[in-house]
Amino acid sequence: MKDPSERRQAIIKKLASIKQTTASELAQVFGVSSKTIYKDIAALQKKFEGQAFQIMSRPHYGIYLSGDKNEALKFSKRFAPFAELPNNDQERIHYIYNRLLHTNDFISPIRLAQDLYVSERTIERNISSLARDLQRQNIELEKNLGRGYRLKVSEAKRRNLMFQILNQYWGQSWKVSENGQQASIQFEKEPGDDHLVSGSLVQKLTDILDQFSEQQSFKFNDYEFQSLVIHLAIAISRVKEGRPLAKKLAGTDERAEQRQNAEKLTEMIKNRLGISLPPQETSYIQLHLIAATASPVQLEQKEVDQSVSELIRNELLDVGYDDKLVQGLAVHLTSTIKRLKVQISISNPFTKQIKKNYQQAFELALHLASSVEGQYGVVLNDDEAAYLALHIEAYLERTRFDRHMINAAIVCSTGQGSAQLLAAKIRNEFPQISISGIWSASELKTKDFIRIDCIISTINVEILEIPTILVSPFLTADDRHAIDNFVEQTLGSGKKDQQEFGRLIFPELTWAHSTAKSQAQVLQLICQQLVADDFAKDGVLESTVKREQISSTGFEMYALPHADPHFIKHSALAICTLKQPVKWGENEVSAVFFLAMDGTKSQQQLDHIFDYFYRVTSDQKLLQRLIKITDSQQLYQAIIGES
Repeated sequence: MKDPSERRQAIIKKLASIKQTTASELAQVFGVSSKTIYKDIAALQKKFEGQAFQIMSRPHYGIYLSGDKNEALKFSKRFAPFAELPNNDQERIHYIYNRLLHTNDFISPIRLAQDLYVSERTIERNISSLARDLQRQNIELEKNLGRGYRLKVSEAKRRNLMFQILNQYWGQSWKVSENGQQASIQFEKEPGDDHLVSGSLVQKLTDILDQFSEQQSFKFNDYEFQSLVIHLAIAISRVKEGRPLAKKLAGTDERAEQRQNAEKLTEMIKNRLGISLPPQETSYIQLHLIAATASPVQLEQKEVDQSVSELIRNELLDVGYDDKLVQGLAVHLTSTIKRLKVQISISNPFTKQIKKNYQQAFELALHLASSVEGQYGVVLNDDEAAYLALHIEAYLERTRFDRHMINAAIVCSTGQGSAQLLAAKIRNEFPQISISGIWSASELKTKDFIRIDCIISTINVEILEIPTILVSPFLTADDRHAIDNFVEQTLGSGKKDQQEFGRLIFPELTWAHSTAKSQAQVLQLICQQLVADDFAKDGVLESTVKREQISSTGFEMYALPHADPHFIKHSALAICTLKQPVKWGENEVSAVFFLAMDGTKSQQQLDHIFDYFYRVTSDQKLLQRLIKITDSQQLYQAIIGES
């Protein structure tokens, strides 16, 4: 008996029929080790704590069942499904959410408590947590005193929510298989892997869609293929349960784009699965096919909406951009807008990591997303913004790389011979220096110095505002030292990160072991002090709360709230550690770093600040050490010492 749940079910039955036994006797009966039996007993004791019967284990006596043996026998009959039930708050919340998604009816807390073998009070606590999470997504959890709870959402919205869960749950179940010259996407189903919809149905739909793609010459990228399979599985499951879409969706009449392909796919599903989908479900498929044709992979540069490109340039004017960023974002946003116009959303499995690791890029993405929403009447959630952030972060990385290189011009009396030798030595010994030109003195008056950071010359030259390093053609030790000093002063990344970060910290904006009990209390404490000390204007609290409503700034252990720069007079970093963790979005945080930026910092200064801040917050041991400090002055000194 390899299945632990079956073995434990049998152990309960056996204990209910005898007075006592031993681990070695049970091990012999079930063909496992005594150690395995002790693990089973420990699991059973935990499961049945507080129930009408208990599994007991006493030294020198053995293992026996105490309490109502009839109840134990009844319990054992339904133990197999129980073995897979959740046993902590987070798992129960997820379970309850799945149950609510699966039905349009009310679910009673009493029924949930019975099904999960916990108290009704525990269920109510879990439902309250779920309701808060849903509220942040603008999803209403309806309560009826006599009947319980249900999700108050449309059928289309319910399906999108189911898709988000399934896409995450089955994210690692896909593989690309090659058969001869033909590559196809396959779904690998684990036994019993039926989560909201049947895993075997997903396998069949994968084959159907693969065949459709080949017959109709319809190109999907991997994500679009997987997404459509899951959406089809949800649609078919809901139709079989008598829950089809109530009406045909807008923009999907018989003459509209992709209608013929949608009808063809509907026919293939009927022929292969014996399921007839109503016209409104064909329209639902049509929308997904329209969205697939709008993907960045399918779009060409000439199809990009030029008004989107213009919006991007305007929004990124302060931070800067290059052609690669504008083109990449324009193609992505043109695709996104078209997809969202037909109400097809996507999920991003890396949103949390992007928000944490690329905080500046994500913030810029949120501002861009807000402008897109205002101009095009679509809503971009965190998942959508995170994809934009990747484009922006790639641009920031390109500019950081440029800033970590020094563009130099080599000047010699002739520009040949000795100058070439000098250039070769510099290339070999100073990888941070990019040589933009090798010029003679007579050529200087014809050259453009806009992108030149310094001149390395064997003769005295003076170019306004361009530093000159005078060296020998043979690059002596003193020459190397002079160039080293210039490189360190110009780039000096580590020290500059610390210096920029340290300039933001003030003792009056540092609190250790605050007794604030909630996110609201923490923000009020910090914002009041920012205004009182003339770092911020009135309205900074409201601005910060508004920003949190867009997307939580809470991460594991810490939060990084901030306000609109218009409300900041002088840049500062307020730091508050908490005596007890507080709920911040989906996280429990013990340290709050309020980044008050007035908008006057250059991109290079911001990079230094965020780079150093990331090093601090990604160091779990350092964060724990800061959180343990109970005196505000000591906390200030500790942070200053780090920076």
